[in-house]
Amino acid sequence: MEYLKVEWLHRNDEYPILLFSELDEDRMEIRKIEQYRDGKFCFADHGRATGDTKLSFEPLPSIEILSQERSPRNYLSLSALSETKSV
Repeated sequence: MEYLKVEWLHRNDEYPILLFSELDEDRMEIRKIEQYRDGKFCFADHGRATGDTKLSFEPLPSIEILSQERSPRNYLSLSALSETKSV
């Protein structure tokens, strides 16, 4: 499993500002959580979804490729998160 955190800095209140994705070995999303500027959270997995949140139909590109998606109006801060286990 791989976990991806995306901070999306933009000015449009209709889109999330923070996204967490759980990816399988083929980089397909298994679960996704999105947080909006107003504090609202939405999520999706294979069996359910809230709001407009949906899983991607294609594998997600690598962090290096996603990092190139920056523009003067949008900025992405990407982090690969490690899985932690409770004792």
